[in-house]
Amino acid sequence: MPSASTEDVVDEVDRYLSNADVTVNSLLNYPRLATAFLKYNVPLPSSTAAERLVALGKYWSHSDVSCLTQCFRNLFSYIIS
Repeated sequence: MPSASTEDVVDEVDRYLSNADVTVNSLLNYPRLATAFLKYNVPLPSSTAAERLVALGKYWSHSDVSCLTQCFRNLFSYIIS
């Protein structure tokens, strides 16, 4: 896509905002906005993985878990503190 002038971009945004169509398919009429939408519309990160890791911490913090290196234990202790 060739470089657009500021006026072209402003015009496209104005046309998008005045459009009554609220479907995602309406973005196909606005290529610059569609590109920005696809680039920046990412799912919000979830804390589920970190919460699972912290929940398992009580099992991993025992000294009888010999498969963990001291470095990983230090890192894990830092994460959960």
